[in-house]
Amino acid sequence: MGKIAQVIHSLNPGGAEIIASKLAIALRHLYEFIVIELDGDGPLEDELTRCRIPVKIVGRHSGIDYRAISRLRQLFRAENVVLCHAHQYTPFVYSLLARCCGRFVPIIFTEHGRFFPDSRKVRRLFFNRLLLRKQDKITAVGESVARALVVNEGFSPERIVVIPNGIDSQVFKPADGKRKREIRKELQLDNKCFVITMVARLDPIKDHSTAIRALERVAIHYPEVRLVLVGDGPLRENVVREIVSRGLVGLVLLCGEQKNIVPYYQCADCFLLTSISEGTPLAVLEAMACGLPVVATECGDLEQIVEPGKTGYLAPVGDDAMLAHYLLQLALSPERRRRMGMAARLACQRKYNWSNTVAKYAEIYDSALRETDDEYHARSFSLFC
Repeated sequence: MGKIAQVIHSLNPGGAEIIASKLAIALRHLYEFIVIELDGDGPLEDELTRCRIPVKIVGRHSGIDYRAISRLRQLFRAENVVLCHAHQYTPFVYSLLARCCGRFVPIIFTEHGRFFPDSRKVRRLFFNRLLLRKQDKITAVGESVARALVVNEGFSPERIVVIPNGIDSQVFKPADGKRKREIRKELQLDNKCFVITMVARLDPIKDHSTAIRALERVAIHYPEVRLVLVGDGPLRENVVREIVSRGLVGLVLLCGEQKNIVPYYQCADCFLLTSISEGTPLAVLEAMACGLPVVATECGDLEQIVEPGKTGYLAPVGDDAMLAHYLLQLALSPERRRRMGMAARLACQRKYNWSNTVAKYAEIYDSALRETDDEYHARSFSLFC
């Protein structure tokens, strides 16, 4: 059998990129994979290389890059790609165009999240209907993403399979008291501090400004609060400027991108996410698996993930006052944090198990390959009749 191509923007840490690389690693004993990056490399490539999964870079330029389409088509042919798994819409479009003038390759399109604001575009509706084939599959990481694919992309709801992101709870797990103190010492965080961790790229859609304003409110009543920001991105300078202007330099720890993010969850007392748009955010699931209560904004599938009052709290997008209120409740009640954290971990293990996620994608792969093989044999038979 040929290879399955995971086609993604890049291998910089992000929900879609992490899922794509981890799927290839988890299923490498069943299928042969190649990971194709449209835009450029990233730190997730190291683990793929250790697992002997080849990585290729297309080198796409801005706009519609016809050379990139041609390069992707050549890779499909040279690497004997028999199935393409495209993560996010742009890799999906490039994969559709790459197969137009080449050998037929079925495509699985997984949508991990939506841009904000999300809207219906006639050109995309026409394009989707024109190039999608019956052997192609569409998956979404959550119900809100699936609805957006129906309303704004014109896909039939019957074609969409919802496969929630999953977490390996043996990797993402709470630390014992001794380990937690060790991590805090390494990060120069006092054991008496109430530590909030936020893992998110520094991007407008994550709305770090709301997180910083919420921190400022909490600090008025609880000066021992600390915010640990893990991630990097185009808004780093803006985030630093706002931290300085609000006099919060001593309260915020900017950690940048980290290959191993588990300790940053394990040192915390709760997790914060202030996004204006999400799918099923991996960071929230990772935090829950590590036994943290979650304080987040009401967007995407967070209303299905976080159970208010039991595993965390939800506030309207941009509402720093409400977020601060919930954070302060947790800061003042260690017992509430402990109880909610335990419930969060149990909920994550029950609903968002990584093994289940892997098994569901394997079923999709097998189905797509089987249907394509059946179609090939049916056509071959018709030629001799």
